[in-house]
Amino acid sequence: MAIFSLQGHGYGYWFYSHLSGRLPVLRTRLTLGASHASELLFERELTVAMAAVEQPVIQDQLTLVAEWFSGKHDLGNFIYGLSYHPDHSRIFVLGHKIPTSGPEFGANKMAIVGEVGWFFH
Repeated sequence: MAIFSLQGHGYGYWFYSHLSGRLPVLRTRLTLGASHASELLFERELTVAMAAVEQPVIQDQLTLVAEWFSGKHDLGNFIYGLSYHPDHSRIFVLGHKIPTSGPEFGANKMAIVGEVGWFFH
């Protein structure tokens, strides 16, 4: 992913990759991955780990989700919550974010986070 500063700080990059699979019967999805970004994103060049768990509650519509990004930086967080996927074109996510480090690393406080997404097929 290419990153461009609108404040004139140049450009950067963000590479990330993960492996993901479902457990049989329970249909729990487990994800493990890594990410590397330039200082434009994290204020220093940084490599982090990520892990996630998704547990369907109602078919593929309502899912319990939890994800963790390692590190002492602003994006180092543990987030848990729910995702609602009413159809094949929309998704709504609501969660609670807990930072993995204190304000001395630029990390912010706990927060409620939300996401709305549309898929184009």
